[in-house]
Amino acid sequence: MKKLWMSEFGKSVATLVSGSLVAQILGIISILTLPRLYDDVHFGFFGFFVATVAIVVVVINGGYEHAIMLPDEEPVSRSLTALSLWIAVAGSGLVLLVLVLWGKAILRLGDVAGLYGWHYAIPLSILLEGISQPFRTLLNRNESYRLLSFSKIARALVLVIVSVVLGLKNMGFAGLIAGYIAGQVAGFGVLLAGLKKDHWSFDTWLRWKNLKHAGSQFIDFPRYSVASAWLNTASKHLPYYLLIPMFDAGVAGQFGQADRVLTLPVVLISMSVGTVYFQHASRAFQESGAALSKITIQTFIRLLIPAIPFLLITMIWGPSLFAWVLGEEWRTAGVYARWMMPWMFMVFMASPLSYLIDIRRKLREFLWYNIGLFSVRLAALWVGGRYFSAEEAMMIYGFSGMAMVGLQLGYLLYIGGVWGRKDIA
Repeated sequence: MKKLWMSEFGKSVATLVSGSLVAQILGIISILTLPRLYDDVHFGFFGFFVATVAIVVVVINGGYEHAIMLPDEEPVSRSLTALSLWIAVAGSGLVLLVLVLWGKAILRLGDVAGLYGWHYAIPLSILLEGISQPFRTLLNRNESYRLLSFSKIARALVLVIVSVVLGLKNMGFAGLIAGYIAGQVAGFGVLLAGLKKDHWSFDTWLRWKNLKHAGSQFIDFPRYSVASAWLNTASKHLPYYLLIPMFDAGVAGQFGQADRVLTLPVVLISMSVGTVYFQHASRAFQESGAALSKITIQTFIRLLIPAIPFLLITMIWGPSLFAWVLGEEWRTAGVYARWMMPWMFMVFMASPLSYLIDIRRKLREFLWYNIGLFSVRLAALWVGGRYFSAEEAMMIYGFSGMAMVGLQLGYLLYIGGVWGRKDIA
């Protein structure tokens, strides 16, 4: 096991994890501090805001941000980066137009009319994330892991500072939203400052023939990946849209706090492993099926060992830990976390390996999977909200998610050559 982490792969992960560790320490500070400055209703509105941004962000680059890693030729990769940026600008403008025309009606439909005015921050947040995503992938392709780590730290630091300061000023959910956007600005600023000039030159951006050619080479990404990614993300954030009208914003806020805590190890370890795995697995697949199989099984083992104790601790002591660390008013979040933990365990394992979908170009198959995932989660929440209590609804939602992501993990291990491999074609 020591050899796995002392390899080039392990050192690259360590660089990213070190940045993520600092960022997550700041995140832990915010988790310990912000619940004492904002109540569960504030977190419910903030959760609706972040969920809306997240659902749009996964499609804002047309899926091309995932293709930046794959071309052998650097100019094609840069053209894909430029194409992703133009699509993000256009998409953010479209979202702004929709909110100007129908924003008030949309907020009333979601039972979050209190967000009115701040809903115009949604397209700004989408734009910031939409122009950051392609640059992060380009930097990952160039193995600029230290810069990616600095970007994470800057984003987390500014988010915590702004959110705490505005919380002390009793800004309500607006303080959480302002802190979130300020963090995005800081993270993007670091990325932009570290990019080489030829990565973002207007000469690259305006070569429309090259952009069109690169886009046509990877047309299966917008054709299949966009809908697939949207369904996957939408299914994860469905609770923010259904828990508020079915129960209230407080229940959504408790869910959001549980989700934030459980996501910490995913962001700290799993996503850092995934970033490096994407780069190394892309090269391994070009080399041979055996090379891809080897790095996939090693990555799976790296993930399994830290995941098991986190699963057991949360399942056994979740409610008590939440009440002790965050305050008794957040015990319910710990109850929700207990039932969400089996699902998050599977997400922790599957998230890094999901890059195999892009590497193996299994976009059509993954679209069908995400249609099923969205349908199952929607049904679970609808049944739970209509016929059961909030805790029971979380239980149904969590275990249905565990089952579906477990199926995904099995398929990822299959296409990664871990089992059932005659050879990878």
